[in-house]
Amino acid sequence: MKQRARALEDKAERSAAILKAARELWSSSRDFSMTDVAARAGIVKGTIYLYFKTREELIEAVVEQLIEECFDDIDRQLRKRRGRWSAEQVAGVFERALRGRVPIADALKLARPRLEKTAALLESRYRPLGEVIALLGGKRAARSSRRRRRA
Repeated sequence: MKQRARALEDKAERSAAILKAARELWSSSRDFSMTDVAARAGIVKGTIYLYFKTREELIEAVVEQLIEECFDDIDRQLRKRRGRWSAEQVAGVFERALRGRVPIADALKLARPRLEKTAALLESRYRPLGEVIALLGGKRAARSSRRRRRA
């Protein structure tokens, strides 16, 4: 059995190990218990509750991690290229960031209440992206209405 984490660094490592175990279980099955997480992390179940009060809080933390990683990936892709972006290019960045992230769809469903709580933070961080996405929607709508008029 591992020793009690006393230093902040040890606590951060323990929290990261719990989250890693939960993510691994999440990727194979959405139906896992705190006992499963503890066994995977190599700790006793009670230790998890020192870091996460409930299973739902642990799942929220996993979901938050998945979403942050996705947005970080989007940021990296957008920063690689300078200059003007077309709406299609921005949509492609989002598509590539979400491709292969099967758990993200489930995570987004569960994260809705959490995202609503942090909407102001996301809006301030991603306001330019939101404007581009809105523009993307507008351009696609305009393009499809022009196609309908030509037909």
